[in-house]
Amino acid sequence: MQQKEQEIALWGGYSLLQGGRGFRLTQDSALLSDFVRLKPGERGLELGTGQGGLYVLTLLRQEDGELDGVERNPEALSVARRNQSRCGLESRGTLYEGDLRQFRGRAPYQVCLCNPPYGLPGPQPQDPVQRLARGEEGCAMDQLCQALRRLLADKGRFYFCWPARRWNWAARALDQAGFSPRLLRPVARRAGEPAQLLLAMARRGLGELEWAPPLILQDSAGGPSPEYRRIYHLDEEKEG
Repeated sequence: MQQKEQEIALWGGYSLLQGGRGFRLTQDSALLSDFVRLKPGERGLELGTGQGGLYVLTLLRQEDGELDGVERNPEALSVARRNQSRCGLESRGTLYEGDLRQFRGRAPYQVCLCNPPYGLPGPQPQDPVQRLARGEEGCAMDQLCQALRRLLADKGRFYFCWPARRWNWAARALDQAGFSPRLLRPVARRAGEPAQLLLAMARRGLGELEWAPPLILQDSAGGPSPEYRRIYHLDEEKEG
């Protein structure tokens, strides 16, 4: 049975619509939106916008810069455009329908970002829309990195997230396309536990790698950590 459309409350009175099908807003996208940096005058592109969760969160956190998006599924794109409009972001970028493997848009972009399909092993969703959003059927990591060669400016930055235990697959795809990671931030549930996710920034060519301090999601008592509370604006909601 198809799920009904839902509304997710954000901070500052903003909210997101999430349709019954397609790729919904996840914790990975919320954390990635805080990791992305869009500088004044820069133009960015989100690859695989889905229903616009990462797109909206990124622009709400960034006061400057423009952000376009490209999504091949018209149903998801329709929701993304509604989210863009209801959050007052129409003047800060264009959402295109298209396949990122052939898309050009307003390239070259100074920033590209993506919460890519991880292609995790195991049973795939039966629903074709969910399967396209979550699996590598629509665009594998190596195809995504090849698209960056066409879309990203020479000194541009690519922000994405990836399961920590499968990092080798992302590193190989980046290397084959002529990119290398320049900044990595591990994400762990609690201090002292292994990282479950990596927030990454890559650029063309080979360069030094910087490790940012780990992002810890829970405190010692199992509650939200101070940084988790900052990212999700939990204290602001409480004050409101």
